[in-house]
Amino acid sequence: MEVIKIEKSILYILFILTASIILGGCSIEYNINTDSVKDFKKDLMEVSDTIKSVKVTFVRPQVTYTVNMTEEPTQEVLDAILEKAKSFTTVENMEKIARKVRWNLRVSKVHLRINTDGDRDIEHEYYTWYYRTADATDTSPENIDAYQT
Repeated sequence: MEVIKIEKSILYILFILTASIILGGCSIEYNINTDSVKDFKKDLMEVSDTIKSVKVTFVRPQVTYTVNMTEEPTQEVLDAILEKAKSFTTVENMEKIARKVRWNLRVSKVHLRINTDGDRDIEHEYYTWYYRTADATDTSPENIDAYQT
């Protein structure tokens, strides 16, 4: 009887350890609220009354701006959101975000996602990369886009 209890305890401990290792290896989503991000979010909120929230997150190796709206934006509002996102997406700002979450590499991709109706589907999505190709080891000037495209 006692041997069975010990075996169950060992199996239980092994299960907990395995689950911890698996969960610990997953990427963590960080909500970013640096001073510059707070200013960026405030600027976006001022674009239109239909913007109900803005979230900036980091999941290695990318940053995502999520804009939640109450309705489909006009082209002018969409253009204004995109312009503010472009202005904020600089090498300097991405380096600040990377340092905040202790990411020692470049933020390789930046997403702008706009949800206009409160469901899980993203109606508008834009993205940019630091590198022109998928090869992040190629740091030649020809491979650096620096979020310009």
